[in-house]
Amino acid sequence: VLSGTCHRSVPAVTVAAPPTNTVATASVNTTDNTIGIANHGFRTGTKLTYSNGSGSSIGGLSEQAYYVIAKETTDSGTTFGDLTNNTFALATSLSNAQAGTAVALSGTGNNSQTFIGDTATATAVLTVGKVSDITIATVGSAYTAAPTITIAAPATETIDGDNASKVVVADDEIVVASAFYGCIATGDVVTYADGGGTAIEGLTTATDYYLIKSGTSNRISLATTRDRAILGTLITITAVGSGSSHTLIGQTPTATATLGMGSPSDTVGASEVSHIGWVKKTIGTGGRAGRVHYETLVAASSITGDAEDLATPDS
Repeated sequence: VLSGTCHRSVPAVTVAAPPTNTVATASVNTTDNTIGIANHGFRTGTKLTYSNGSGSSIGGLSEQAYYVIAKETTDSGTTFGDLTNNTFALATSLSNAQAGTAVALSGTGNNSQTFIGDTATATAVLTVGKVSDITIATVGSAYTAAPTITIAAPATETIDGDNASKVVVADDEIVVASAFYGCIATGDVVTYADGGGTAIEGLTTATDYYLIKSGTSNRISLATTRDRAILGTLITITAVGSGSSHTLIGQTPTATATLGMGSPSDTVGASEVSHIGWVKKTIGTGGRAGRVHYETLVAASSITGDAEDLATPDS
């Protein structure tokens, strides 16, 4: 959504965790081997990690990861009872979940026990101080809504604002570190602050300005708008300020997540479901004046029996 500015190194990307589901003892059915969570929305293969909340565990479960068996899975008829939108069974592996082989539950545990999905992870790609892409590293599981994404702020550039060799009044320029100079471009937005001293004359503390990258290494000027920065219309500096802790900090990037449906193969319950696609099928090409009888869209490959049947059954 926002690429940010002035990053010297690739910023960390943090994705919020999926919701924690607390399951009371009354929601554990040892006859049907099912867990009850109202409108859980889990699909077969969704990974959940069980925690006993420092109490007694559900009989048959340990504090580890399990895989959901949801209502679209065909049961062998021996491992669990009927499944609904509000109940699910658990398997020890993805393959067992897909096969409908559930863990037998022999005890109800305690009222503080929880199930939580995996937290997604992501990495940023940096291009000249700006985030140009966010790559999903692991998609997580059991999200019920798109999670918040937080991207780390750029490093702060500190300036000795009362040093005439750092605030070059005659040139309306400020000397910055080479690492800062190397990651900026003219037009980048920064926020200036006087660090508790007196602002450099011509500037106002806690104000956004736009960088003009000087042709002289490790120097910058400032403009009041991006357009003025691009045109080279800089702010006139009339005197140094006071204090050695003046700062410039770039803009923090932002991003938003989109919640997928679940992946078809070995990561069911993860990203997005898809199959090979659709093609146009022509029915009849002869007839009067060579007219086509009709055309329709059909699946480009067999839908029945493909990898995403468990997640989105054709029926």
